[in-house]
Amino acid sequence: MKIQDIKSALNSKVSSMNITATQPTTSAPTPKATAATVPAQKKPETKPIQPKVEVVPATVEAIPSVKQTDNIDIVVAKILKANADYGIIPGCKKPSLLKAGAEKLAAYYGFSTSISIENRFENYDKKLVAYEVKVTVYESTGRIIAEGIGAANSLERKFLKGDFFSQINTVLKMCKKRAYVDAILTATGASSIFTQDMEDIGNVQTNQGQEAI
Repeated sequence: MKIQDIKSALNSKVSSMNITATQPTTSAPTPKATAATVPAQKKPETKPIQPKVEVVPATVEAIPSVKQTDNIDIVVAKILKANADYGIIPGCKKPSLLKAGAEKLAAYYGFSTSISIENRFENYDKKLVAYEVKVTVYESTGRIIAEGIGAANSLERKFLKGDFFSQINTVLKMCKKRAYVDAILTATGASSIFTQDMEDIGNVQTNQGQEAI
């Protein structure tokens, strides 16, 4: 058989078997999943947890809000008591505010205070002490709204009786009281109701033995 006939026979056989000669191929790499090809699973919606705030209603004993609209006359009538929070001095047109009353007014309006000794003189040989104190009044926000100045010395008539050395602390306390009351009177606008003029006060005391300062 001739070579040409063998080739023809082989070609015929390959054709009948539907076999075609192909080049070896390599499989394409599987593409990686991306956000575009694989949709991300949707997370369930969650709502932020709100903190629980408990509102406590005001009681009768609670101090009224600083945003109180009552004028000072109504406030004084509501919370201050004669002979306890202020003293009635015979011959004076206005009563004198006591430290207890000033503290109640400060609490009512939500004020805070700071005390500083501005000047001091102490000569124990001459039995003389003198102090000057400043009280600063702050709103709840920290803003300064008023200042008060008070002075006292051991030569005042009320301090001349008794032992000098036992009076030193009393003089300083009196100075602080005067500054405190002065500051609260200014902060609350209560000067229209009360006085703190030293010439009006003298040695007058209330029925409970508290000096009107």
